[in-house]
Amino acid sequence: MTTSRSSAIAIKIILTSFYMLLLLASSMIPMDRQIKGIQFVIELKPAIQNLLHVPMFAILSFLLLLILQSFQIVNWKRNAIVLLSSGLFGLINEIIQIPVPGRYGGLTDILLNFAGAILGIIVFFLVEKSINSPPRSLRALRRNKVKNPRRSLRE
Repeated sequence: MTTSRSSAIAIKIILTSFYMLLLLASSMIPMDRQIKGIQFVIELKPAIQNLLHVPMFAILSFLLLLILQSFQIVNWKRNAIVLLSSGLFGLINEIIQIPVPGRYGGLTDILLNFAGAILGIIVFFLVEKSINSPPRSLRALRRNKVKNPRRSLRE
């Protein structure tokens, strides 16, 4: 493994770890009191707060997939690892919230975490597919089986 590749992997791991700590820290905010600077979060309707689990865990699963991609893990294994690790992290996150004032752990939140993880996997797959697929013009040329594209464009 080259130094630049090792550095890229380390950056991905650090970024993902920081994001996970940010998720945990945001889950430890008491929701039953006035806290200067984050009052807008506390004032969100509970349904909106619950729906925020989806994009938060979509981002987490996307970041985890970036790390696993660096180790060239096969697609279905990669997706299974991300679903399990996101699900476990979500479960731990919900359990940690139980003693926090104004917070509660819930099955709905866990299911929304899984939904977010699945969304992140889908987005990652679409991004990966668009990056790895040839441009449309090249696909059209292949489909039409043009042997010399310059020649056919002049005609």
